[in-house]
Amino acid sequence: RGFCGSTCSVFANHLAAYGHVRTVAVGGVRGVPMQFASFPGGQVATSPSLYEQWDALGQRTADQRCGSACTAPRRLLTSAAFRFAVREVYDKRLVEPLEYSWRPAAHRIVNTRRIAVAPPLVWPQV
Repeated sequence: RGFCGSTCSVFANHLAAYGHVRTVAVGGVRGVPMQFASFPGGQVATSPSLYEQWDALGQRTADQRCGSACTAPRRLLTSAAFRFAVREVYDKRLVEPLEYSWRPAAHRIVNTRRIAVAPPLVWPQV
C-alpha cells in the first residue's frame, strides 16, 4: 500500500536480501508487478541544521565578510534551503543505491473491498 518507506523500507529490503524473508505486496494494478516497499532512504541533511551545528562550533556562518578565513560555508543570502544525502543504503548485489532500485514483491494479494475495510484480513493470506 506504499506505507513502508525510509527506515521501514531499508529494513524490509535487508530482510528480503539477507534474511531470506518472502515479501508480499497488497493492492496495485492487477497483473502488474509491485514493489513491497516504497522508498528505501538513507540520511539527508538540510542547510539550516548544518548552519546551526557550525554556529555551535563558533563558525559564525551568517558573517559573510570572513573571506578566505572561513572554515565553514556561509549561509545562503536567501530564505531557500538545500538538502543532500549524507548516507546511502546499498545492497551488495546492486551497483546503485537502494532508493534507485526496483524490487518486486515475491507474492501479491489483491486489495478487495473487504480487505480495504478491514486490513487485518490480509494476515491469513500471508
